[in-house]
Amino acid sequence: MIHGLPNTKVHIPQQTPLRSRVAPGESAVAPTSGDSVGNLPSGFSLSSGDFRFEIPAGRVVTVGRLPGSDLLLEDQAVSRNHAQMRTNNGTIELCDAGSSFGTKVNGQKLEPKRWVPLPPGATVSFATVDLKLDGLGNQSGSGTSQQGMSSALHATGGAVGGITGYLLQDNLGHQFTLKQDGEYTLGRSQENSISLQDPTVSRNHGRLRLQDGQLTFQDAGSSNGTSINGTKIEKGQWTPLPANAKIQMGDAVIQLSGVGQPAPLPQQGLVAGLGAAASAVGGPIGAALRTGLQLSDLSALASKQQLENKESYLESLSGAQAQLNKEKGIVDLPKGIPSLVLSDIHARRDFIMKALEHEIDGVKVFDLLKQGKINLVCVGDGMHGEGRAAARWQRAEQDMMQGKQSAAMHQEMIEGFGTMKMVMDLKSEFPENFHFLRGNHDEIKGSFAKYARNVGESAMVQSWVQQNLGQDFLDKYAQFEETMPLVVRGQGFVASHAAPGGTLDRQAVEQRDAKAFAQLSWTENRNWNDQDGDVQARFQKNLKEVGGEGGSWLVGHRPVDEGNFRSQFNGQLVQINAPSDFVVALVPADGKFQPERDVVSLS
Repeated sequence: MIHGLPNTKVHIPQQTPLRSRVAPGESAVAPTSGDSVGNLPSGFSLSSGDFRFEIPAGRVVTVGRLPGSDLLLEDQAVSRNHAQMRTNNGTIELCDAGSSFGTKVNGQKLEPKRWVPLPPGATVSFATVDLKLDGLGNQSGSGTSQQGMSSALHATGGAVGGITGYLLQDNLGHQFTLKQDGEYTLGRSQENSISLQDPTVSRNHGRLRLQDGQLTFQDAGSSNGTSINGTKIEKGQWTPLPANAKIQMGDAVIQLSGVGQPAPLPQQGLVAGLGAAASAVGGPIGAALRTGLQLSDLSALASKQQLENKESYLESLSGAQAQLNKEKGIVDLPKGIPSLVLSDIHARRDFIMKALEHEIDGVKVFDLLKQGKINLVCVGDGMHGEGRAAARWQRAEQDMMQGKQSAAMHQEMIEGFGTMKMVMDLKSEFPENFHFLRGNHDEIKGSFAKYARNVGESAMVQSWVQQNLGQDFLDKYAQFEETMPLVVRGQGFVASHAAPGGTLDRQAVEQRDAKAFAQLSWTENRNWNDQDGDVQARFQKNLKEVGGEGGSWLVGHRPVDEGNFRSQFNGQLVQINAPSDFVVALVPADGKFQPERDVVSLS
């Protein structure tokens, strides 16, 4: 809640277009006069029923499912970065950004990455979302024909009633509205009217004052200062803000946009995005608007050769953490559907993609996940390239010891955090059916040193994260790992990272305490003698303790020497870690698991 505003929530659907993104090789059209022009209507709009999105002039406009898109389409078939639009000599041009399901104009599919002009009255289809282009001379409705640049300037300046409030959006996509006169505090402290979770923002950074439609800002003596539209302001002085000001506090950026009273026809490109229309419009648009992770989004992550920004990682981390907080150390899988169990990941993004693209009865695993018809379980070790990256770790260690920036370490982090971002996004999207179990490498604050024995891989990762993402990120990521489940329990089987060492206590496993984590993440079981009565009894007791009595226990961790799996205890303990292969176990819906049949390679 924003203090002082009753019943006003801090998350509000996308409103006035606030951001622009430009495709590689393209440059945004320069605004004709000042920053505010880039957010003014061009005289063209996309509409469906009562919904209307006014296309801004003077810049490239983004279309997609990614929060922060100018035209936010919350439909599963729409890609996160689906398309772009721009004005050019009185026309609108459109470019498909390489979307999964394409963009059509009047039924004709566009060639990706190519700008094309839109004919008047065109029907534009972003995957399954159809919108009609209204332009100068062909707008429907009363009172809004010829809604060009000049009338748009009047609309923003006061011809439809003037500024009655302000929309603020930060660089993480969070939005706030101010409509009541008064003062509002900003800063890192949760006690502020607007709380900004950025370490470069002071706890009590500044104040906003709204009075008679005019907004002013005061820096309250912050450590890193405040800039308005690129100009640093003096601390303690009140500075008037333009309607489209950009406020920078440390590294945090807030884009300001004035909200005017409604025009005769709904100007929903100015006051609400398509996500807001979904709950009010109904019909085909309302039915189609659903959020959803796409396979193309994950494929892009899997092939990306650069790091995401900190905000992107934090967004994924927050979504996954919210789901993990609802779970315990032992998670029950939905029954009556098959379960696909992946062996150790070790920063192999392609392994996750192979599993998601694998077809069962002609349907991809990813599509089955969307339908809730399969469980997908990873047995852990998401970070750390392991043996395939041994030489890379050694190069990175040498670079670190010599005080050099390390390309080897950089590549390791691209793969490791890229893998875990995929994991976090899958957990956020499919919380009941996707589970990642904690392995011994899922301990960012641990002390692992297998290949870089002088410094240690764990120390190297900690140092890299602190320098590049900050101590706050390190702490949040460690918490994320600590709340990962240790055991999943499915139909006819249980799974964990390692075979159970020692004697387990169910309550300790459910609470995910340190001892239970150690027992289920680091065990040498290869020398266990199946004929040893004590070893056999302990295994059966542990299986019963976690609720898997009579079933199979699937694990990774220790490498398999030959074939796809190692079988112990008359086939009850099945190990599936083949480091140079993509090995999975498919447990049938009835739980009648047969490793000879059901453990396979996806290579």
